[in-house]
Amino acid sequence: MAVTKVKTWVTDEVLSTTDLNAESDNIYNNQGSLGWPRTAAASLAGQALTLDSGGNSDLQASTNNLLDLQLNSASGLFSWDGTASTPINGMDWIAGASGTDVQISANSTGSNASINVVPKGTGQVKISGNHMVLVEDNVIAARVFA
Repeated sequence: MAVTKVKTWVTDEVLSTTDLNAESDNIYNNQGSLGWPRTAAASLAGQALTLDSGGNSDLQASTNNLLDLQLNSASGLFSWDGTASTPINGMDWIAGASGTDVQISANSTGSNASINVVPKGTGQVKISGNHMVLVEDNVIAARVFA
């Protein structure tokens, strides 16, 4: 329900306790509707935007130019880091229609942008469960390790 006037007031009308309580209750009971839908940008000033009713998944700009997605109370699973001094390269995640591939694509205002996949520790890059190995310069192929 949207927050709307409970009563239309006329000049010299006396504000009764009942009318005052009704107006206050209207705002209190519909506070989620205040400011929505947004007609201008809003700043969360580092506060998290809760995404689920359980309150354990949220999106938060934890520091300047760093955006974190927390799922099931596990923080740090997905982060977007824009702290490069002059960021111009990024990534697009492109959905596909039935029978077509989805894409992960480099995005840049520059002419060329590579994609650097960096595993952690002794982790490896895999495609369809197969380890990726360097076959020769600039060529990567899937190889099954027994």
